[in-house]
Amino acid sequence: MFLYMAHTGVHASHRGRFLEAPQGRVNSLKYIIEPNRRTYAAMVSKLDDSVGELVDALRERDMLSNTIILFMSDNGAPANLDALYPNWGSNFPLRGVKGTLWEGGVRSPSFIWYSQFQTNPRVSDQFIHITDWLPTLYTAAGGDSNTDLPVDLDGIDQWNAILWNLASRRFQALLNIDERERSAGIITKFDTPDPTRRTWKLVVGSFGRGNVDGFFNDVRSPLNPLYDYNRVINCKAYRALTTLFEPTTKEYKMADMRRQATVDCRDNAPLDRNFEPKCTETPCLFNLDRDPCEKVDLAPNNTAIVARLYNTLKVFRRSLVPQIHQPLDLPAANPARFNNTWSTWSF
Repeated sequence: MFLYMAHTGVHASHRGRFLEAPQGRVNSLKYIIEPNRRTYAAMVSKLDDSVGELVDALRERDMLSNTIILFMSDNGAPANLDALYPNWGSNFPLRGVKGTLWEGGVRSPSFIWYSQFQTNPRVSDQFIHITDWLPTLYTAAGGDSNTDLPVDLDGIDQWNAILWNLASRRFQALLNIDERERSAGIITKFDTPDPTRRTWKLVVGSFGRGNVDGFFNDVRSPLNPLYDYNRVINCKAYRALTTLFEPTTKEYKMADMRRQATVDCRDNAPLDRNFEPKCTETPCLFNLDRDPCEKVDLAPNNTAIVARLYNTLKVFRRSLVPQIHQPLDLPAANPARFNNTWSTWSF
């Protein structure tokens, strides 16, 4: 069985009332001073509850031991308050927001659970693109992605890399090429002995006329309480998993994994909120191994890497399908025209 739950529980709603959550849950988070941020946190909390209900339902049906659970997001938060649908999320300390090619817009935290992982839980920094999940999960389910799937897939089968903690098979990811906005982005990993000089990112252009190229919504506060591991231990998902493995991940292991997964750019350079990358006239180059917050443009001193990535962008540009640039046709998209089903309505 393949179950896809496209959760919109933390997505902004309509203008006038972007965020909604049960008032009791909102009231339980009073340590969050900003009211919209508090409501958003309540929405995330309710999403946590729903995931717990799903995991517990798999336990009740004796399906959990033969299930792979993947939790992921498709992009960063629209953390800028002038966004079309702001939700008061935070990508900090990463640069940028949803709709940009900065790490805050394209770098998404995810987790994958499988019974075989439980004996050695870990934080993975393997290079995986969203398109990789199709062949990866197909192989995990027993299929042969080399013979059964089209040869021109963008995705790469990463199942063995994830299962055995091997190096990612991906070395490159095209983020986007927007010929109208004159922006583009690409990430490439080089096979070098120095692990701090492997992952490079080229960014061309600006986003939102430069208004969303910065850092947004730093929610760090001395008022924030310590992370409550007991709430994790007592949640439905944790209790369901302990029926398979007793004990499951302990508090000290959770703390260590949270530390490993936390993005910290202070070792490289102070977080300069006033630094504005100038990528419209010449491309910007960032070393994501040392600078995931994209604070230091290394293009001037690494012209060979810039040329290699820029030439790769030009190769991708040749197969670009031009944007049609037509006005929105909201009536034509009305699900009532298609048996109340959201679908592609025109090409």
